[in-house]
Amino acid sequence: MMMNPDHSIKVSVIMTTYNCEQYVAEAIASILKQSFKDFEFVIVDDGSGDRTFEIISSFQDARIVRLRNKQNLGQTRSLNVGIRHSRGRYIARMDADDVSYPDRLQKQIEFLEKNPMIAMVGSSVIIEQEGWRPRAFRVPTDPIDIKCFLAVSGDLSFWSIAHSTIVIRREVFEESGLYNEDRGASPGYPQDYDLWSKLSRKYLFANISEPLLRYRFLLNSDSRTFADKQLEERWRISYERIKYYFPDEDNGHLTALTNMVEFRPQACSKDGSLVLSLFEDYFQRYMGQSYSNKKAQRTSHLLRFYYIPQLFITNKLLALCVMLKMFVTYPGFLFDVRFYRKCLKVLLFQLVPRKYHLCFITKYLSYR
Repeated sequence: MMMNPDHSIKVSVIMTTYNCEQYVAEAIASILKQSFKDFEFVIVDDGSGDRTFEIISSFQDARIVRLRNKQNLGQTRSLNVGIRHSRGRYIARMDADDVSYPDRLQKQIEFLEKNPMIAMVGSSVIIEQEGWRPRAFRVPTDPIDIKCFLAVSGDLSFWSIAHSTIVIRREVFEESGLYNEDRGASPGYPQDYDLWSKLSRKYLFANISEPLLRYRFLLNSDSRTFADKQLEERWRISYERIKYYFPDEDNGHLTALTNMVEFRPQACSKDGSLVLSLFEDYFQRYMGQSYSNKKAQRTSHLLRFYYIPQLFITNKLLALCVMLKMFVTYPGFLFDVRFYRKCLKVLLFQLVPRKYHLCFITKYLSYR
């Protein structure tokens, strides 16, 4: 059960921690220094074995709500613990190794209150990685662009919305049933993509183009440590989303379509022509009224275009025909660097011994 929101508090910032003593103090300080003051800061420590909880306790601020799990529950369940103890009208996410810029909450709350049709807003980020100069990572800002990207690969979820930047309306969270705890106990489970996949059926999302958060890209994070597992979980989430729109479709057809939207090779040549026709039907059902938008129409063609390298593995003639048609319809696709990078990956895939195919798919044949 979720607590009833206290309308005297506008925002609940939710952060989970686990053995992050190196970064947590800076993360907490960045929230407490926000120009927007009407918030509570719910911090859930997931049984840290280092000084993390001691550092959290050293901050004496009445806006902080400290919670500590008696045993390690994992991030997904810990996030739900925090949300259930929160009271704000909006839920904001924060990761313990990131840093929010001072105007982050102010700008995101103003955006949501000016745009009542938007359920959730994120922002671009500055990526900080050891050995690299900080660099801006720009995410799409238009709700149609975001919805189009979320129609396909789970690998596109971070390209569309950075989880630690979001602010979401509370009633939307309540309707979704929070993060999926049944599957969220698995290490590296993409609870954000699972949630976006459910919410995007009904709601629109947006991003603010300005970077409002410094995102630390850590090599030992769950998303890197369990990368293979995460990619497989994304495939299952995509399968469930597609099945939502085709409840009576043959499972073999759904599997083939899921392989397409996750940019995976098909099992056999006949699946190629099948999924190209199924994809358009699926994309139209998913986009709903937004399907008539010219931008959505172009993205539909672009996503099929990006699928050509995978299609080439099992049906070379069809892949060449589709590619030529795309080049005639959209000559600008000739200069798409990502397409040629995917072609190179597919060429390498065909040179890899069959026993290593699954490993190669999960590591290299993603959208990137």
